[in-house]
Amino acid sequence: SSPTDVATVMQLLVRSMEMAHSAGLPYTMVVLDQAIYAKAIDLVLQKREFFQPVVLRMGGFHAACTLLAIIGKRFRAAGLSDILVESQVSGPSAASSIMDGKSYNRGVRLHKIVAEALERPRWKSFIASLETSEKKFEELQDAIEELQHCINNDNANRLLQSDHFKEIFAQYDTFCHAQSDASPMFKFWSSC
Repeated sequence: SSPTDVATVMQLLVRSMEMAHSAGLPYTMVVLDQAIYAKAIDLVLQKREFFQPVVLRMGGFHAACTLLAIIGKRFRAAGLSDILVESQVSGPSAASSIMDGKSYNRGVRLHKIVAEALERPRWKSFIASLETSEKKFEELQDAIEELQHCINNDNANRLLQSDHFKEIFAQYDTFCHAQSDASPMFKFWSSC
C-alpha cells in the first residue's frame, strides 16, 4: 500500500515503538519525509497518550524545502519574484517554483545570489560610514587587502578569526542594527 496511507503510517509508528521498547529505549525518534510526516503528526496528536514515546522529525531535505518556502512566502509579496524575472535570473514558472520551495537546487542557488545582492550595498554603506573616521577606514582597507593576499583557505580562515576581523564584524553588526532601527525597509530586507 501507499507509504502515506494512514494504516501504513500507523504500522510504522507502532513498529518503531516496539523496536525501541525491545532495545530498552524510553523514546523512539522517527525521521520522515514531508508527506508521511504530515500523516504521522496527525496520528500522534490524535492519540497523544499512546504515542507519547514517539519523537517525530521531518527529514533534512524536506525541512530545507520548507525553509525555502517560508523565505519565498515572506519576500514574494515584496516583489522578489518580479525582481528574479525582470533581472532574468529565472523565468516566471521557475521563480514561482522557487518561491514555493519546490525547486531545492535552484532555490538554494537563488537565495545565495539574492543574499549576495543584498549584502553588497549594505557593505558599501558600512564602508562609507567608516570614511568619516579616516583611521578606521584605513584599518579596514589594510585588513581587506591582507585578506585578498591570502593564498589558501587556512590562512584566510585564520585571518577571519583574528581579533582585528572580529572587531570589524562587530562594527558591521552594530551598523546593521542601527540601520535596521532607523529604516523599516533596511530591516525587512536584512531579515532574510
